[in-house]
Amino acid sequence: MVEEVTQVEEKPRMHGCLKGCLVFLGTCLLVFIIAVSLIYYKRDYFVNWAFNSMKTKFVEALPEDIDRGEVSKTLDRLKTAVVNDEISSEELKEILPEFQSAMEDGKLDADEVNHLLEIINNALVE
Repeated sequence: MVEEVTQVEEKPRMHGCLKGCLVFLGTCLLVFIIAVSLIYYKRDYFVNWAFNSMKTKFVEALPEDIDRGEVSKTLDRLKTAVVNDEISSEELKEILPEFQSAMEDGKLDADEVNHLLEIINNALVE
């Protein structure tokens, strides 16, 4: 008795891998487009969130002898100016590094606060 052995040739599955990669890349592209459009159309929400977190850290780090209400009003005016495009990006580029350098140690002294408020007020007046 002779048994006949048949060999089945398997086809290369390259087309399945390509299809999976294209589906993955298409999904990533779709997620990216949705994220960019959300940021663009909801930028006021993101600006409010960023400024509120900045304001919270700033007010928490204030020394006791500084009027928190005045600082809060100034930061609110800055946020409104940014949302309404009343302040240029160049002026913001001047303010933000000053803010970051003042907040490096997590505490502010009166001189740092007065300097930051002066920079913000000068940017808002222009």
